Amino acid sequence: MSLLDLLSGRNRSIPAHLLRAVLGCLTPPYRLVVAARNAMFDFGMRRPQALPQPVVSVGNLTTGGTGKTPLVIELVHRLEALGAKPAVLLRGYHGYRVKLPVPAESPCPEANVPPPRFQSDEQAVYEAAFEGRVPVAADPDRVRSAHWVATHHPGVNIFLLDDAFQHRQVRRDLDLVLIDATRPFGFDRLLPRGLLREPAGNLRRADAIIITHADDVEPEALEALKQRLKGITGQLPVASVAHEWTGLRDVEDRVLPLTELMKIDPIGICGIANPPAFAHALRRHSGREHVELRTRADHHRYSARELASYLRRAEGAGQVLVTTDKDWVKWKPLMDWSRVAVPVYRPVLELRFMDGEAALTRLLERAIATRVAS
Repeated sequence: MSLLDLLSGRNRSIPAHLLRAVLGCLTPPYRLVVAARNAMFDFGMRRPQALPQPVVSVGNLTTGGTGKTPLVIELVHRLEALGAKPAVLLRGYHGYRVKLPVPAESPCPEANVPPPRFQSDEQAVYEAAFEGRVPVAADPDRVRSAHWVATHHPGVNIFLLDDAFQHRQVRRDLDLVLIDATRPFGFDRLLPRGLLREPAGNLRRADAIIITHADDVEPEALEALKQRLKGITGQLPVASVAHEWTGLRDVEDRVLPLTELMKIDPIGICGIANPPAFAHALRRHSGREHVELRTRADHHRYSARELASYLRRAEGAGQVLVTTDKDWVKWKPLMDWSRVAVPVYRPVLELRFMDGEAALTRLLERAIATRVAS
């Protein structure tokens, strides 16, 4: 039973109806917990902590994929172009702890405590994208990891918080929230009955909203979404972006023209939060109405045996595998790819601003100029 089919109501079977009823009963307690937690910050019973440098938070209103990782990468590039030295701080979901060496003594107590490192899919993607140029720290305690980065990378002068709209323990200077145009409000229900992490009205906390996957909906639907967001927040979203495939990258990191997809018979394999977006792009760029697609749960941990079965299936059928960067970072260490005969590609993903690019640049410039009071 597909989770999205279940939550959206597309699955009309009796078991689905019963499961939706059970999930609906669990939503009110979740709502109370979220409301109580937010009230503690809203009324000053808990106060967010300031980090050593300005903070840009990038977060979601819903659980699941909104195109956050490519947008964070884009923001890093834009901050660098503006002369900033960013670092990325992420939660490290679905990771495993590895021990870090104890650092030299520092006047800052937090910096003397090595943060537990949480290897995660997003962290691996970021590190591959930045090639060691930008510090990436994964730790549930963002204050601790920020002080760690500040001590060991003293040139960093701005922090990007990944997936932090609900992480109110840290004070931020720019709070960006991403809304996926293809499923903007998580079926208009809170977890676990829907995908909303908190009520849509809480978007009023954000400084700016960026609509992602804006090219995957009709212009009328996009405009209706903008107007609904304006009705909630009192202002229009600051930007809309399209997620575009611009090429194919092979196992040796060579980039091929996207037109290569028209010449091959692809099998799409992904373990991401929004597989329909991947499937839609694969069908569109391969020119095929139907494409074989195998999906796994978000953050799925592949085994060498599982991957070998995909390769055998593709080789026997004369097909190639197409996956995502997020999946590839988990595939790469499982095989000696120089000995694999089946071509494996992943799309080169770029963001194109449909509107609001200048407005976002102004917000980033303002954040760079901010100095958080100590």
